Amino acid sequence: MHAAAPTHKIAYTVDEAAIATGLSRRKLYYLMSDGALPYSQRAGRRLIRADALQALVN
Repeated sequence: MHAAAPTHKIAYTVDEAAIATGLSRRKLYYLMSDGALPYSQRAGRRLIRADALQALVN
């Protein structure tokens, strides 16, 4: 038996995060480089945790 897929994302690419938050990609990259938005890099792309995005917009 396989585990059920999560009903919500736990991490977003920069493009997905821009759509989800309404912020521009440029702004997200700025926030990441400034240290205001934590991210991890996997397989050559940046992933932003959903909880980090939630904290950013609240």
